[in-house]
Amino acid sequence: MPLNPKIRFILMVLLLGNATIFLQAQKGEEYAMLMAQYQTRMDKYLVKDSSVYQYFKISPVGISTFATPEDKATNQVEFHLFWDEIETFQKLVYGTPPETGLDWFGMKKTNRFPAWLKDTLPDLPTRFSGSSDPAKPLAGMRIAIDPGHIGGTMQMAFLERKYVKIKKGDYPNFPAEIQFNEGNLAVATSLELRRLLKEAGAEVMLTREKGGNTAFGKSYQNWRDYEYRRALNRYARDKKLTEKEAQWWLTQATEKDIFHKIFKDEDFKERARKINEFKPDLTLIVHYNIVESNEADKDLYLTLQEDNYCMAFVPGSFMKNETKAPEDRFQFLCKLLTDDIELSEKASAEVILQHELHLSVPAVQKEEGLKYLTNASIKTASKGVYARNLSMTRLVNSPMVFGESLCQDNVDECLRLFSIDQQVEGVQTSRRCLEVARAYFLGVLDYAKTLKKEQE
Repeated sequence: MPLNPKIRFILMVLLLGNATIFLQAQKGEEYAMLMAQYQTRMDKYLVKDSSVYQYFKISPVGISTFATPEDKATNQVEFHLFWDEIETFQKLVYGTPPETGLDWFGMKKTNRFPAWLKDTLPDLPTRFSGSSDPAKPLAGMRIAIDPGHIGGTMQMAFLERKYVKIKKGDYPNFPAEIQFNEGNLAVATSLELRRLLKEAGAEVMLTREKGGNTAFGKSYQNWRDYEYRRALNRYARDKKLTEKEAQWWLTQATEKDIFHKIFKDEDFKERARKINEFKPDLTLIVHYNIVESNEADKDLYLTLQEDNYCMAFVPGSFMKNETKAPEDRFQFLCKLLTDDIELSEKASAEVILQHELHLSVPAVQKEEGLKYLTNASIKTASKGVYARNLSMTRLVNSPMVFGESLCQDNVDECLRLFSIDQQVEGVQTSRRCLEVARAYFLGVLDYAKTLKKEQE
């Protein structure tokens, strides 16, 4: 016997209502998991100083940012991201220049992204999950390498404050004066590392390939002669400098001020631009260390040290006053809403392990003696790996290893690095640089194996 139409209608309403309630419950459960996931990431990696929490809020309806702590207290939201908009935000992070994402950050406010945006943005990059070719274990993996600093001449290294200079006779049984610089070591290491990675099947990009070259493909002096004025004009146009301030920089600033307060910021952004356009599966940022307490004398000489250790940095550890600008809060969200940090820790742990095994350089342990670890970093669960809000960890959007392989001023490492007995792509270097490159390479191989195993 057919149901009365009115009863049929009531039953349909009840069924649809139950379905809606079920879907809402599912969504509620999903959003609760997202809340927990992002709160954990924020607490574990991103917030060094509790004042940072005053600029962000994670709630059942999404994530909000606030321009000031006072705005958060009165719920004056600067930017709100609904939970179902995360993929669109991620596409902005990985698929557009940072200024595009920052523009949307400023325009969106508490509105939804327009419906058309998600479909017009580039697809999210496909993560490397292992190679099926045993002879080419990194086939299909895109790796960016950023050789730290500039180097070239010692004069340039003195301006950078990235050098080793030891007085004649300070080293036992070695009467010559020792001089070398980190920028050149980083390039030689990166060239050898590129060779090893390419042989294993990876596609590799370097941000610079020559000692003395900046990320712009030219020397600092060339940038100073032809690009400095343009940078000041751009700062004035973007209201970062007044016309009067720009004129001061042009006519009265010292070379030291120009390099450390204008050029370095420009160079970091260019390095990050190259890396982000390449869309790597992994970024390796190659640096060497100096014992923090080893201060140069008036003639720029350092003293030899007994300490030696390695470490690696991953994104995070935002400190007091580091989320006050809109750009800072946008970059914080870029790290919060992607899985780059966890993958960075995983890759960094493998690289540090290989530094210990292959180089016999221990992971750093005496954190209390290093202010940049105790005051500016967050220790992760992995030995020798720390979250730190450096320019490159903040600007680069990919999993990364920001490595500090050893202490150049260590009494043994100093002589190893000064002894030029090898060549890579026409560059004269030390055997130790090639050994460091191999430690990175072995760490990347193990990281790739881990990713493949997780997919099986």
